[in-house]
Amino acid sequence: MTDARLDDVLENASLRAGRSDYSGDVACCITVSRSGTARSFGTPGDGRDTIDSSSEMTSVLNDPAARVKVVRAINYCGGPGFNIIGCAWTPGNGMAVVRLSNINTEAITWIHEYGHNTGLFHVSDSRRIMHGTNYGTNNGLAQFECDTYHSPSPAAGMTPVDTGACTDNDGDEVQDGIDNCPDVANSGQSDGDGDTVGNACDNCPSDANADQLDFDGDGSGDVCDPDDDNDGVGDTQDCAPLNASLWSAAGPATAVRFDPGSRVRLRWNPDQQAETSNVYRGTMGPSFDRNWSCLASGLTQDFYDDPEVPGASTGFHYLVTGKNACGESEAGQGSDGTPRQPSPCP
Repeated sequence: MTDARLDDVLENASLRAGRSDYSGDVACCITVSRSGTARSFGTPGDGRDTIDSSSEMTSVLNDPAARVKVVRAINYCGGPGFNIIGCAWTPGNGMAVVRLSNINTEAITWIHEYGHNTGLFHVSDSRRIMHGTNYGTNNGLAQFECDTYHSPSPAAGMTPVDTGACTDNDGDEVQDGIDNCPDVANSGQSDGDGDTVGNACDNCPSDANADQLDFDGDGSGDVCDPDDDNDGVGDTQDCAPLNASLWSAAGPATAVRFDPGSRVRLRWNPDQQAETSNVYRGTMGPSFDRNWSCLASGLTQDFYDDPEVPGASTGFHYLVTGKNACGESEAGQGSDGTPRQPSPCP
């Protein structure tokens, strides 16, 4: 039996105990959980994978490897029998169970047999967890049974851990400690996607998202929201789906020019999506040199001062690109339609 399967079984058992399903059934504030990881008991071939006699029952139940021993079959529990699915000391520290494919019956078996360890005996009401037959629907606990789970017999060798006050904020008869929607009434505890968050309060009821992250706070979780930042651009087309001010790579700057009357201050109009700008410079003389080198990078303003003066019969030409978290823009095209390709800024 894997740890993951046992966690599911014990969660199911805790829900049965912690929910009031009918008049007289108390919502018992207990949570049963494993205290370690799976381990083995006995040795291969020792025959203790089945319980067929009083001595085998005693040997298995008293094995110190763990409180619960999972066996292949139980044919003796205080007396011979068949189709026995659990056996435990009443009270005491030791129980044996067989594996069951149905999680409901398996959960009932585990919490029922542990109930024996605490000191509880069988009851006649077939709706109760401590009834002698497991119908897969045994959900009920009387108050005295709940009290016994909280304060088990010393023979059980169990010291319960106090998990705090028992509350039921939404009034659905499921105590908050196990309620998968503690603020929204949902006594059925339906959880269609299996993420431990009930359908009644799950912001993505068809997609597992235990963290319930909702970046834009629109009530639709990130894993199922087609536009996580609510910027009007769908996530599949948005290069920054968690940034409402950014949705595409920046375009190049436009209207690159010197300020009127200045031969030093270069100015431009940044693209709407640009967070920073890179400035590239090339030279021209008798012919136009199509090589540009990085002059300045990561500029957050829309200007740059270049005090250098070109030599005689030469000049400078500039390109300004935009950059954001999605990347750097192209640098535009020449008059012949050829893309300009400056040497990248570091």
